[in-house]
Amino acid sequence: MLASLAVLAGGQSVRMGKDKALLDIAGRKLLARVIEELDGCFAEVLIVTRGKRRYDGFPARLVADLIPGRGPLSGIHAALSYARYPYTVVVACDMPFVSRSLARLLLSEAEGYDAVIPLFRGRSEPLFAVYHKNCLGPVERCLEEGRLRAVDLHPYVRVKYVPE
Repeated sequence: MLASLAVLAGGQSVRMGKDKALLDIAGRKLLARVIEELDGCFAEVLIVTRGKRRYDGFPARLVADLIPGRGPLSGIHAALSYARYPYTVVVACDMPFVSRSLARLLLSEAEGYDAVIPLFRGRSEPLFAVYHKNCLGPVERCLEEGRLRAVDLHPYVRVKYVPE
């Protein structure tokens, strides 16, 4: 299936005090680890940012939040807006141990759903999930209403949860 990969790297890293995406883990930037693990499965790779160009040089197209300052749901909105393909795997930049096989599994379950979200210990992981462009309207509605958590979207779209 042709799909997009969108790595969310627009967070403010307030608690960390520095950009998480650029942290070194075993000699590689965290953002590079995520892209390297998942690249090759996707027809395009996007890095969603707050508009700063600090990620030049990474093998991806840089795109900015269209509705900045609204957290990860704003990043999902930008990812779906810029993505060229109907399905986009969205992943947070601070997940150093993402799995190519899990991304493929989630995509294989996507037909007929607006979102495919893994469950880990009974909790959804909406920042390593598949979203269809059908989610754009509901995401915009959530953002307009001030519901900013990624899970706030779930009641408004057809979600398939994939248990561990």
